[in-house]
Amino acid sequence: MSDPLVDYLRQCCLRVVGQRPGCGFFIAPQLVVTCAHVVGRDCEMGTLIELQERDAAAAPPGQGELVGLLPDEDVALLKTSISHAAYAPISAEVRVEHGTLIGLGFTAADKFDQFTAEYEGPTEYLGASGRREVKFKGGQVEPGYSGGPLLNLNTCRVLGVVRTTRDKNEPEGGRAVEVPVVERLLQVCNLSLPAIDPKWTDAEAKQREGSALELGQLTLGQLRAALQQPNTERIEELSRSLGKNQNAIR
Repeated sequence: MSDPLVDYLRQCCLRVVGQRPGCGFFIAPQLVVTCAHVVGRDCEMGTLIELQERDAAAAPPGQGELVGLLPDEDVALLKTSISHAAYAPISAEVRVEHGTLIGLGFTAADKFDQFTAEYEGPTEYLGASGRREVKFKGGQVEPGYSGGPLLNLNTCRVLGVVRTTRDKNEPEGGRAVEVPVVERLLQVCNLSLPAIDPKWTDAEAKQREGSALELGQLTLGQLRAALQQPNTERIEELSRSLGKNQNAIR
């Protein structure tokens, strides 16, 4: 059985043909995030980077204009002239229990692939930069995954941008740029993200439907409503009425 959330996330991805071709994904209708080393760490603002849709039948975005770059942190932002129908929410929230991760990327010119991994923890770099990355294990990260999304199936949000592998020939996992780095670049560029795409919320609701039934026979409609406006009061209310702890409700 297919995973509706992963299926939707695949629609957010495209191939970024920069200095080292890799992946990118929409975090807003006209905004793509990828790795700096994919587009080129020395690229100038305004450089146009070729973008290729994974579905040849889809309207191609053509090119993306480089509007943000942090070479040391290895993240870049591209703006497209055409709005894209699908975009993914990003979140710095990480929950380690059942921390299954899904990564997507273009491992060859004609192959769009995915790997499954497990959240392991942060990697901290000593020195003035104070840089941190997400470390994960158990997935085989081949060349071409760089710039792709790393989805946390527990939180149903993208927690990072895949940056590097620990072994391209073995399932040893890799590292990803943390979402706070992306958020910092957005602030530098004076850019903001839209509300979560309702289609993403629907996909999330379908994925959580089975769990919701275990939490007191919530209907799919009730779950959608809760996901659209999650708040502490609603979580506490469900916790009391269903007799479940608040972490389980979340």
